[in-house]
Amino acid sequence: ACKRALKKLQESLESTHDEGRGVTIVDLCCGKGFSSLVLACSMPQANVLAVDRNAKMDLSHFNVCENLRFQHMDLESPKLATD
Repeated sequence: ACKRALKKLQESLESTHDEGRGVTIVDLCCGKGFSSLVLACSMPQANVLAVDRNAKMDLSHFNVCENLRFQHMDLESPKLATD
């Protein structure tokens, strides 16, 4: 199922954009970001933003792909709604 979903996403990006150039994929509540890493490595022309509330995770595996970055954010925080 994962392979099919990834293939469908890649095909969609290729048909609607210049092979994903200028596209940003946001992975909310990414945890350790393994799905973010798969997306970034599979679609090197797209930018992948991994978002999670845990800023203390070891994300050294993110160094594998230049198009992958992490943003610390607690989406459940009431403060987020007021900022």
